[in-house]
Amino acid sequence: MNTKTLVEINKTINISNMKNVYLLLVAVSLFLQAHSQKLKREEMMLQIDSLNKVNQNLSVTLDSVNNEKELYFGMYEVVKEKVVKNDFNPAEMANIIDSLKINTNSNTSSLIESNTSLKDSLYLMIINLNQLQLEFDNLKDSIEQNEIIHTQEDVIKAIAIGNLKQLKELFDSGILNDEEFLILKKKYVKKL
Repeated sequence: MNTKTLVEINKTINISNMKNVYLLLVAVSLFLQAHSQKLKREEMMLQIDSLNKVNQNLSVTLDSVNNEKELYFGMYEVVKEKVVKNDFNPAEMANIIDSLKINTNSNTSSLIESNTSLKDSLYLMIINLNQLQLEFDNLKDSIEQNEIIHTQEDVIKAIAIGNLKQLKELFDSGILNDEEFLILKKKYVKKL
């Protein structure tokens, strides 16, 4: 082989090596670019996951706040309708409660005074009731005694009526004459 061929082979090998090196550099560069993009994508996915978790936490917090808001407005409506009876500024609720306490205390003292008066009235009514019960019992006893008398009078009248019926039967059968009948009749009629 001659030197010229060797030089040419050497040049060809150098060019071929340079191409290989160049291709290797391009491949490494492309690999590094792809790896860098992969890392960026992974970092982005982590950020998206983190943002999704933050979003979920915010959603839970928002739901909780909405529930509290519903309770708050429900309570506001109840207080407005049942206690204050007007629209009011919830920031002034402490003053409203103090005002209600004052009104309640004054109402309580007037109720206590009224209660004492009612207790006294109730006591007097109980005394009157006991007196009326005694009078009722006395009247009841008196009525029961009169019923016994009425009952005895009723028995006497019933006997007299029975005797008059027998007398009429005796008269109708001819056992008694007119004069006897009239005398006995007057006697029994007086008992009625």
